[in-house]
Amino acid sequence: MTSSQFVESTLTEQTLSGITELYHYTSMDTFTNCIIRKNQLVMRATDVNYLEDKNEFNLGNKLIESIPGLDLSHALTMCSIKNRFPYQLSFAIGKDMPEMWKTYGHGKPSVMLIFDFQILREAFIDGYTKIGKCIYAGTEEEALSKQFLYDPSKIDKRLGVPKYGRYSDFLGIFPFLYKDAKFRYENEVRIYNGLKEYENRRKNPDLYSGQNSQYKYYILPPDVLKGVMICPCSNDEYKSHAASLKHVLDLNGFNLKYSIPVQQNELYRVRLHEVHAEDRAF
Repeated sequence: MTSSQFVESTLTEQTLSGITELYHYTSMDTFTNCIIRKNQLVMRATDVNYLEDKNEFNLGNKLIESIPGLDLSHALTMCSIKNRFPYQLSFAIGKDMPEMWKTYGHGKPSVMLIFDFQILREAFIDGYTKIGKCIYAGTEEEALSKQFLYDPSKIDKRLGVPKYGRYSDFLGIFPFLYKDAKFRYENEVRIYNGLKEYENRRKNPDLYSGQNSQYKYYILPPDVLKGVMICPCSNDEYKSHAASLKHVLDLNGFNLKYSIPVQQNELYRVRLHEVHAEDRAF
């Protein structure tokens, strides 16, 4: 793949082709008390300035600042865009990943939410919101990105501006997708740059009580949730978590059909709750 082909596939979301599911790891407490509501899911997008990774966005913008011949005003413009559209939602491509259980469970009972990618994508089609796979330092994707961005033939030598529209387009999303190599295990897909609110404060005042600027809340339809996986745990813990989870799902109208796999390792077993559209009863 050439650098131009990679950029084009990123801009047109072809890098996401073949994906049918995305996963979101979170604590059981967060899911039951914050995310699941009556016949809907409430997802909380985080301001990029408040993420645990302090290099978020800045890492990619510093790379833009280092591009020979490119006017520094472009990096400043990117900061302006970030300040206008700072919120992002993160999902993982990897299913049942030990590192993700550890990172996002914080040592507490946790779940992995299984999202229908097509329904999720359609919920955010508004002409502005973008979705893309993160580009990690030290990968082939980073090398192709740098090859494209550092190509002097794509920059007007006299004015220091991009000659081509696709160069400008990729320049505008790169800092939002570029991540430190140490987070490569996350294999993240990110929704960013726009993120309109689907329900306003007047319709859902309970979502906004005590809200601060670090977060923004988004209402998703119930059919976006395909399933829930409980974290690795002992048999007794699993029974307790499964009973609590089923109660919360049923209480909120998510009447799902559960498929319990054959018993595996007694101490570290993961059970998957399969959800089928024909079994829903909203």
